[in-house]
Amino acid sequence: MIKVVLIGTGKVAKHLFKAFYISKQIELVQVIGRSKTSLLPFKELVDTSTNYENIKDADIYIIAISDTAINPVSEHLKTNKKFVVHTSGSTPMKSISSAHRKGVFYPLQTFSSGREIDLSEVPFCLETEYKEDYRLLQKLAHA
Repeated sequence: MIKVVLIGTGKVAKHLFKAFYISKQIELVQVIGRSKTSLLPFKELVDTSTNYENIKDADIYIIAISDTAINPVSEHLKTNKKFVVHTSGSTPMKSISSAHRKGVFYPLQTFSSGREIDLSEVPFCLETEYKEDYRLLQKLAHA
């Protein structure tokens, strides 16, 4: 089982959450968001927090937020040498803090509110620093 912490509460995060939540191969450990209000849709289903100091242990930390916030958020994560990925197709992997193992988990799809998407049909662009992490991202994408 792949343990995942999802950071973000926007359109991409919500679609990933839905797919991960129903997968028998993924354990959604926590969702981190900026405000308690943005976390309400997740609160009954998984642990939530607005505080990066309370982040849970996981195999993968997925940053699904605006491109400009990726670096500052990755700097706040107290998960040294953990595997942190972002979901942006236009932001380089190096934007993630050097304190972490890095990667990109980019779904090649436009996400809209109110439009259901079957993520099993969506191709994912993957990039990592290490082969083992790439294999883990492949497993995540297939799950």
